[in-house]
Amino acid sequence: MKKIICIINARGGSKRIKNKNIISFKSKPLIYWTIKSAQESKIYDHIFVNTDSRSIAKIAKYFGAKVPFLRPDFLSGDKTSSVDSTKFFLNKISESVDNFDMLQPTSPLRTKRDIINFHKFVEKYDFKSVVSISKLHNPSSKQYILKDDFTIRRLNQNDLSKKINVFFLNGSIYYNDIDSFLKYEKFIFKYTKGFKMTKKNSIDIDTFEDLELALKSK
Repeated sequence: MKKIICIINARGGSKRIKNKNIISFKSKPLIYWTIKSAQESKIYDHIFVNTDSRSIAKIAKYFGAKVPFLRPDFLSGDKTSSVDSTKFFLNKISESVDNFDMLQPTSPLRTKRDIINFHKFVEKYDFKSVVSISKLHNPSSKQYILKDDFTIRRLNQNDLSKKINVFFLNGSIYYNDIDSFLKYEKFIFKYTKGFKMTKKNSIDIDTFEDLELALKSK
């Protein structure tokens, strides 16, 4: 049976909202909600938090996640990509695993059911790379089209005249085969598939406006 882990990338610095990953959200640190949904899904062999912050590490451990080490400062800046920090983490852990999910702590409305349904989708078709998408507009995300075989492709100029559904990466769940991820150093490949989530559960907190919207959601 294949072994799968969850990685929650949560650096200490944040521009728009200070200490965003541990800001209070519905009386709990923001990262708590991602740890909780990951635990309740019962999908993962281990739930790891990949962070440079001792404060985040302490909170993550308190809520039951594992923090085997702190990542170095050179992988904790504003320009550090999730790919780079995740690659570093996968190369450093001693666990022998086959696949992983990367869950962002800024998606607190993602539920255990979202994770479970996501993995039913992965297992049904034996996909190697899947990313969650939604119709919720995200100005920082590129626009994609979902093809009949669930493959996603970037929106192009020829698509603008057609009546088609446009999707955005909601940043909630990224799934990859570890060997492929380390080989290509990307979350999204030419064979990456898209898994649709609801607008409500797809809210990604990047600004105070996002935070207010998420707090108003029920």
